[in-house]
Amino acid sequence: MVPVSVTANGLGVRFLFDSQSDVVTPLRAKLALRTSKTWGLRHAFATIGAGEGVGLIGATGSGKTTLLRAFAQVMPADEGEVRVEGRVASMLSTDAGLVPALTGRENAVLLAVLAGTPRAEAKASLEAIKD
Repeated sequence: MVPVSVTANGLGVRFLFDSQSDVVTPLRAKLALRTSKTWGLRHAFATIGAGEGVGLIGATGSGKTTLLRAFAQVMPADEGEVRVEGRVASMLSTDAGLVPALTGRENAVLLAVLAGTPRAEAKASLEAIKD
């Protein structure tokens, strides 16, 4: 059995808006005269095993990015909990960290090294993928 790496139990993330419909922090919302809240994600449950890759498909505004941000602990949960064991690498943008002047292979090695993988291991992994 693969050990669990990420679990979400009843996860909810709330967004606060001011009267101009701009997203505001909770502190700024307390100072504003009129605010509204919208749940970007509510009652989400998920279990992801160590080493598993996950892709999310859904309509615009359905909470895909919010869920990934909560898993990466970039965005805190307003309700429920997210438990992370080990490291989580979240690609929130398909071109994040890529250098246009480098080849695809060079970018792959660069991103692996930035994520903490030794350079030799990153290069060896690329050879295994190529085969």
